[in-house]
Amino acid sequence: GQGLPRAMGGIRAMRMGVAAQAVGWSRWTCAYTLQRIEAPHRGGTPLAEREQIQAMLADMVADTISAQSTLYRVAAQLDADPQAELTTEVAVAKIVATESLHRTVDKAIQIYGALALTRGNPLERLYRVARTLRIAEGTTEILKLTVAKDIRQRGIEAARPAGGRGGRGEHEAGPPHDHEHRPPAEAYHEEGQQRQGQEGPER
Repeated sequence: GQGLPRAMGGIRAMRMGVAAQAVGWSRWTCAYTLQRIEAPHRGGTPLAEREQIQAMLADMVADTISAQSTLYRVAAQLDADPQAELTTEVAVAKIVATESLHRTVDKAIQIYGALALTRGNPLERLYRVARTLRIAEGTTEILKLTVAKDIRQRGIEAARPAGGRGGRGEHEAGPPHDHEHRPPAEAYHEEGQQRQGQEGPER
């Protein structure tokens, strides 16, 4: 009676593998693009000096960091409990990673220009890889249906943070505590004062 759980475990591992590939390629694309835009361009001025190019690079990095953080979070949950029900988390990791890779490569090609689409260019090959990863082990559209179905069954529990449950119940939605309204710096300052009162001043 372990056939289905083992099969689902295999699918979960393969989806995480695809997400890891996507994150790795996203990081490579950012590094490759940075090298390209820092090189002298027409007139000797690097493309990196242009604000529009800087904004596109920032978008690429933001997408990559977001995908990497999601991947690491889900991987940590799997390490902590390999038998945990993480259908939504794994699906989201795959969606975020592959979709961010697609956007990252697309921006890199936009920056690089028509030369990026010539056969043999690394970005030309990577664009096809990015498109393939969005399909492999479950298309983005199918995984969205998987997430929606799982969320309806498990509720907010499907998005629990790594390292355990939160302080509130699964469906409890009361008002935030007072400290949640204050700026983080103020909350940290108050916490530091309380800690000094308990442990004495730092030496």
